[in-house]
Amino acid sequence: MPMKYFFILFASAILFSCNNADQQKENTGKAATDSSSAKDVDSNDFTKLVTTVPFAGVWVNETYVNDIKKTKSPRSSQNINASCIVIPSKTLKETRMINGFHEGSEDWAIVKKGDGFQFYNSGLTKLARKIDVISPDKIKIGDQTFILMKHGDPNKSNFNILEEILFSGQFQSASGNKVSFTTNGQVTGLDTLNYYNAVIDYGDMASDVNQIELGQTKKSLHRYGFQFDKEDLLIYNLKCTGKVDGVCESVAFGKLAYKLTRVH
Repeated sequence: MPMKYFFILFASAILFSCNNADQQKENTGKAATDSSSAKDVDSNDFTKLVTTVPFAGVWVNETYVNDIKKTKSPRSSQNINASCIVIPSKTLKETRMINGFHEGSEDWAIVKKGDGFQFYNSGLTKLARKIDVISPDKIKIGDQTFILMKHGDPNKSNFNILEEILFSGQFQSASGNKVSFTTNGQVTGLDTLNYYNAVIDYGDMASDVNQIELGQTKKSLHRYGFQFDKEDLLIYNLKCTGKVDGVCESVAFGKLAYKLTRVH
């Protein structure tokens, strides 16, 4: 073979080899970039995923539920930091833990990460609390256990918590009338009263005794005091025991208004 043809073939082989190497390097770099991007998307996917939360609802600290069943006194049982939380029906929606049934903590967003759910800060940059589903009506948030309220109402200031775990049921009045308290705040058989609201927040003034609101309409509720004595529900008029600048700051039980005995 003439020498000039040998150099032409040799140069062509080198050129092909270099081009092929450059192409492989380009493809490898592109694949690495694509892989890195895909990894980034996968790792942050939960911050954009909107899906159904299967355990949405009003959840109450199990310690509070047990205390209420034992003491029947919301006022003496409310001093629990993580009192309750309303878990939204969709991920990425914000909520907050209620402390002492009086004030909320920082905003959290619920996310689905992998097969489970977690609370992140509102900016979705930091884990706030882990969520462990124990059963359909019991979950663990951080180190606290919560019970699902079957009739919880996130639109009410007291979430219908005490209506469900303390008041709902059948009673009999001193005159023999059948009185019924429902889980959604209705009452029947008690004079002309139709609605009730069990006070759950005792963090403000004039909160010296357990209280319940009763009225003919939801907009005309009047506040009373109450206490349970075994199976008897005693409802009292309230009397002011201290005023500052004309505003009542402390109250006590006044005259007994109703004595009801639980029958169911």
